[in-house]
Amino acid sequence: MIEEQGRAIAELQSQVQNLLPISADFMPPGWDADIWATLLPQDKRHFKFMFRRRSFRPGNETEVKALPAITHQVRLQQKAEVERLIGEVSEEEKQKFEALKQKMLRQYRSFGGES
Repeated sequence: MIEEQGRAIAELQSQVQNLLPISADFMPPGWDADIWATLLPQDKRHFKFMFRRRSFRPGNETEVKALPAITHQVRLQQKAEVERLIGEVSEEEKQKFEALKQKMLRQYRSFGGES
């Protein structure tokens, strides 16, 4: 019974704190005081709101990190596509490549390259 009342009181206190406006001199955690001082008032209000409602904290990370499972799936798809493309080389393309390779080797050797 006492534990339930304690939880109810804590919940009410939390709700009251969320309803009360933030003090004018409040600076959300994670902000550098010099940078915070240079912000416009509307920006300060915005970041205070973001901190209270979304737990936003500034950071140096500008990239959104991909989930490992997604990146693993992408890697598997890319690998499968490469394997498929490698398998699609026709005999004619292989012969053209081999002829070009032999021609380039002859040119290299004619200019004094080693065999």
